[in-house]
Amino acid sequence: MHTSPLGELFAAWLYRRHSETFTVEHRVVHGEDDLERAGIHRRAAADPPAIVFLDISGYTRLTEELGDEASAAMPMRLATLVEDAASRYSGRTVKWIGDGVELYFRRPADAVRCSLELRDRIPEADLPGTHVGINAGPVVYENGDFYGRTVNIAARIAAHAEQGQVLVSEEVVSHGSSDDIRFRRVGPVSFKGVSRDVVIYEAERA
Repeated sequence: MHTSPLGELFAAWLYRRHSETFTVEHRVVHGEDDLERAGIHRRAAADPPAIVFLDISGYTRLTEELGDEASAAMPMRLATLVEDAASRYSGRTVKWIGDGVELYFRRPADAVRCSLELRDRIPEADLPGTHVGINAGPVVYENGDFYGRTVNIAARIAAHAEQGQVLVSEEVVSHGSSDDIRFRRVGPVSFKGVSRDVVIYEAERA
């Protein structure tokens, strides 16, 4: 198959960007593992940042049912809702990943409030439901992206959530308690690539 020079340049850039991302993530995560094995722990921040992963439930199936033209409009509607809600809760979009988005919030409580609002508003825009995972803790910022165990666990919590659920880690509960939010303990969950079980909770409006 013949590829244009522009296509070759784009492919090379994409490969290089992927390699850079993998290298940074590998270095950060394994660095944290080494510190943990040595008994060295980061000092917990008084109010650590939070990472949110929000995914559209059943996006691939809907794409097949609705066709490309109709399904292509869904990410645009989702982007409009996400950007609007995130800005009001002092959050920001980190990156879009397939049928979902990664978000950063300075305060865990704001991450939970925004996620619950998006969970409720997205069906009103004729979009399918969502499943959300939130974790709080130290992160490393490099090349316009966030890395570290906090990010990895947030992604795994989101993958574990069912449609309509906003699941959070124990760290979010510890730092995100508020009169307008309540948490129900779901239990410890074992995630691939995570050395310890993660205690997760389901967030709801109080």
